Amino acid sequence: MELSESLRSILQSGINAGILGVSAAIATSKGTIWQDFAGFAVLEKNIPIGDSTVFGIGSITKVFVAVVILQLIEESQLNVSDKISDHLDQADLAGMGNANNATIGGLLSHTADDLYWITEARGKKLDSKAIWGNKDTLNYVRRPSRPETGRFSYSNTNYTLLGLIVEKTTGHSAESEIRWRILDPLNLMNTFLEHFEEVESRKENVPHRYHFATDIFRKTAGVCPSYSEYKWNDVDLVNASESNLSVEWIAGGMISSTRDLLKFAISLRDGKLLSPSSMDLLTAW
Repeated sequence: MELSESLRSILQSGINAGILGVSAAIATSKGTIWQDFAGFAVLEKNIPIGDSTVFGIGSITKVFVAVVILQLIEESQLNVSDKISDHLDQADLAGMGNANNATIGGLLSHTADDLYWITEARGKKLDSKAIWGNKDTLNYVRRPSRPETGRFSYSNTNYTLLGLIVEKTTGHSAESEIRWRILDPLNLMNTFLEHFEEVESRKENVPHRYHFATDIFRKTAGVCPSYSEYKWNDVDLVNASESNLSVEWIAGGMISSTRDLLKFAISLRDGKLLSPSSMDLLTAW
């Protein structure tokens, strides 16, 4: 069996196992050597995943933010040891645990204690169409401080705060800094921050969002009655496409394609975005 056929069979096995749609690609030093896709972007209309389909990339968004922060450090506009309270307004940090002692390095490495909102499930009045401001999620982490441990604890809030630091330092929106520093120079034409960058020509390539209609999802994800249900291969699904990623903002709200992500990763590896010392910081787990 040819390699491409073997890889294609792997994608199809995922579809057979219940994945609705998938896009994958492989690159080497010579660039992209293979790309394929399987499944559907819109189940109700049998629209397949294609070369132009883009997806929410979740916390890969954080890598883009980290690159911008590290570039600002290279430019001496920030320092990895800076306390975030030196760069953000006290009103934004009020009541937020150990925020006054947290450093930029601690946010980057997820070792700034007690700063998290990812486990909160209250939603914004359970309104799926609500547009979240870039500071709204901070209202879910205002709690008394606890002794710092310096241990790793993954947190969206860390990168929400880093996004605010980017904005305060540069005077520009975090998404515009990502665009002119990374997206435009690398010609990543299918990558954008959902809602904060309205690109109509690209939005049509975003597939519908489905979730298994489990009790736990309904209980914790803030599903409102307006979500439609769809049965696919005897599986009950919730179509959550009317929701948006604004709640994630710079912690997880970007949209991209497999080709763009490969180009981004290759550019990082080849030193086109960061110095070797900054890459060491980026990859210091």
